[in-house]
Amino acid sequence: MGIWNKVKAVKNMMTGGGAKVSIVSEQETLRLGEPFTLTVRVEVADNDINIDKAYLLIRSVERIEAEGIEIEYEDGEREVEHEIVRKSTETFNADFEITGEQTLSANEVYEWSTEITLPVELNGSYQGKYAWHTYTMFAGLDALGNDPDSGWISFEIY
Repeated sequence: MGIWNKVKAVKNMMTGGGAKVSIVSEQETLRLGEPFTLTVRVEVADNDINIDKAYLLIRSVERIEAEGIEIEYEDGEREVEHEIVRKSTETFNADFEITGEQTLSANEVYEWSTEITLPVELNGSYQGKYAWHTYTMFAGLDALGNDPDSGWISFEIY
């Protein structure tokens, strides 16, 4: 390995640029309580990558945002505050190991599929006037340095 290849390998390790990671769903509509298949796709850059695992994270968050909270004081006076109140809570969080320890070869493409069923008792995706419930997923490679990853991707599930 030449000096420039070593420099590039160190840069990729520090920035997570050693691979491009993406997530693909085989189903167009995802439903709670029904299995769906997700594929993690990895395009390796110019240098081999040693990984401990490839993983997938799924989480859902419910958020509210409201303005104009009415306050009644002890003396009976009423007032409307015009500050915006924002609250959120994580309603679901799970991680899945997609594959274990291995070396991913330079300039190769890897795909791993996994079937997932989210509990039927969860809330589905919704967008209301003051509240919304969203699902996001994140795929990554557990590697030395900054993990290559897909970033958080929004998806709808009903």
